[in-house]
Amino acid sequence: MAKEKQNLKGKLPESALVIAVAEGTLPGYEAQNNIEKKSKVKKLTNWKNEPTFDQLKYDYEMALNDHQEYLLDLYRWRENFDGGKEIEGPKTKSKSRPKLIQKQGEWRYPSLEEPFLSTDRLFMIKPRTFEDSFRAEQNELYINYQWSTKIRKNRVVTDIVRNLVNEGTAIVKTGWEVEEKDIEVLVDVPVYATQEEMVLIATQRVQIGELLPEDAQAFISGPPVQIGTKKTKQTKTILTKNQPTYEVCDNESIIIDPTAKTVDDLRFAVHEYETDMSELRKDEFSEDTYVDDVSGERITNISGKYKNLDYITSSDKVNYETQNGNVYKQKTQFNFDADDTRRKFKAYDYWGYWDIEGDGVLEPIVATWVGSTFIRLQRNPFPHKKIPFSFGAYIPKVGQIRGYPDGELLEENQEQIGRITRAVNDMIATQAIGQTFIDDQFFPSRTEKDNYTEGRTVYYRHGMDPKQAIYHRKVDSIDTSTLQMIQMYNSEAESLSGVKSFSAGIGSQAFGSVAQGIRSAMDAVSKREISVLRRISEDLFADIGRKTIAMNQAYIDEVEIIRVTNSEFIPIKREDITGEFDLICDVSTAEKDNETAQDLAMVLQTNAATMSPEISKMIWAKILKLKKQPDLAQQILNYQPQPDPVAEQLRAMQLENAKMANEKLKKEIEEIDSRIHERVSRVLENEQDVGTKMANEKLLNAQADKTQAEADELNRQFLDETTGAKRAREVEDKAIDAKIGYETMKMKMEDSNNRIEQKMNASSASV
Repeated sequence: MAKEKQNLKGKLPESALVIAVAEGTLPGYEAQNNIEKKSKVKKLTNWKNEPTFDQLKYDYEMALNDHQEYLLDLYRWRENFDGGKEIEGPKTKSKSRPKLIQKQGEWRYPSLEEPFLSTDRLFMIKPRTFEDSFRAEQNELYINYQWSTKIRKNRVVTDIVRNLVNEGTAIVKTGWEVEEKDIEVLVDVPVYATQEEMVLIATQRVQIGELLPEDAQAFISGPPVQIGTKKTKQTKTILTKNQPTYEVCDNESIIIDPTAKTVDDLRFAVHEYETDMSELRKDEFSEDTYVDDVSGERITNISGKYKNLDYITSSDKVNYETQNGNVYKQKTQFNFDADDTRRKFKAYDYWGYWDIEGDGVLEPIVATWVGSTFIRLQRNPFPHKKIPFSFGAYIPKVGQIRGYPDGELLEENQEQIGRITRAVNDMIATQAIGQTFIDDQFFPSRTEKDNYTEGRTVYYRHGMDPKQAIYHRKVDSIDTSTLQMIQMYNSEAESLSGVKSFSAGIGSQAFGSVAQGIRSAMDAVSKREISVLRRISEDLFADIGRKTIAMNQAYIDEVEIIRVTNSEFIPIKREDITGEFDLICDVSTAEKDNETAQDLAMVLQTNAATMSPEISKMIWAKILKLKKQPDLAQQILNYQPQPDPVAEQLRAMQLENAKMANEKLKKEIEEIDSRIHERVSRVLENEQDVGTKMANEKLLNAQADKTQAEADELNRQFLDETTGAKRAREVEDKAIDAKIGYETMKMKMEDSNNRIEQKMNASSASV
């Protein structure tokens, strides 16, 4: 029975095996027990339109047809990378397989890895608005800190580059890893008084007047009073890991939507991987509900994601070499068959979109199954709500997500070089190299022949020439055209791939044997490398960075402390990294960096006399960063020259002398100023005396004029009185006054008469 079961394992595909188990027709599997288990599988969600296993499995199986065509190319590329197909034929024939594609790859790896590994600022983040500037800076600091310290950057970048170069496509799954650890810590726990101690406390408070006697009993029977604290060990759960993870997936393990032309068009992607029950049990779903003692609320703690693990049957755990017509190459035949907990089996993660509410709106979901058992079905847990796979293509194909490697271009060249190399090896191997041919008449006796064999003096027959009688077999020279053909195929391969592996392929001869030709050749190679790097950085690493930023904004602690330098630490708050940003993956080739450094060095050289020291330091720091020496660049930026003691002393003496000279000059100036002030004062005093004298003179003149006027008036009055002129003026004045009075009286009388006449006229008119 066991033998029949083993045979069926190798013959039946998984779908047929599941049907056989369900129908109970497969011997040795206890089908009835399995059917009962399947019927008890719990529903995983409360969605209105929950997808069934058959619906998701149908997407997977339909995509396998296109995936199979890709696998044929993938396995051919891998085979060619190892030298191509094994050579069949007689043992005497050469089986040499020159690894041209692998040689090209070994030269390509460093030029693509170094731009990502040699920089400590892989990601540059720019704000969308002015208000987001600080948040963009915090995001940039944190994600670059994660890649420098939390992530095994060297391993991740190496795997990405080698998958790209060898197989044409690199697929990275971005996730999040959380690990917790229970530790014992000492905490201060309050100590409360016992009943006897409460009585003593109440008595003391009554005695000192803090408590009334009638309130003592209520105090004793009330809540206990804290009288101190004590150190107690408690178990505390701390986070040991809370960071993103990056898994470089095997290309054959990712089955993608065949209708998608770009990554944004993907409706689903299935990740096939190996696991075991111990790994699944670590993340098994659990739900713990309890009532909070303080608030009285019901609190539910949910952890894990895998359900229905108890319903996984033995048939679900079977690994087949052939599944649905898709042949998977096994890396090893070893498995923990004797231990059911550690025995490896296939699991499938379905990342895609589904109308879970039946309203015509697709929402991101993730499902996991083992065999035909659903163990996970939920909404996409990541905050970015996208399929967590990032794709990078080495040489892109129009309308396809995956690319192809240099091996696709170099396959024919490698085969031709292999054929020529094997032909040369066969020609050399068939020759009797090192054999000696001797004329049988050359030695006169057996003794002389033995002397020749043992290296002693030999006597040969008279008249025979040793050079003609003894012939040593050598390798016949190979036709130069054969080596030229090998060189031609090597040159063509280097031209196709743009990789210079020192086989006299790409060179300045193609552009002229001058410096300009050499520069043009290097520029052509550099441009091809930059083109590949740009695709990797923008399509793959930039997408990884955007997914990481989204998860950082949701998953990190409220405050994270990161190390910038050995002495500088910066707190990163989760609220400070939220927002929308533009992310750029900053990469460059060594040739481009060297060219930029030379240009900056020329600027320093030509402007050294007029350039400010601060600007010079900035340029030097930039050059050193391009030379991959960021520590020295930072030291130069922070460098402050220390003064020379002798120079400082001389400078102090010069300053003191300058001060003394300044004081002397100041005293001389003050003395001159005092003299000038004195002279000015004297001049002012003289001017003041002159003014006073002039004023006095004017005063005296005015007084003299006044006295003269008074004398003249007295003389006039005396003359008027003595001559009668005064009396005549008085009479004349009185006559004038009388005339004026008469005229006034006359005018008044005329006015009075006029008024009387008007009244009379008015009275007569009324009559």
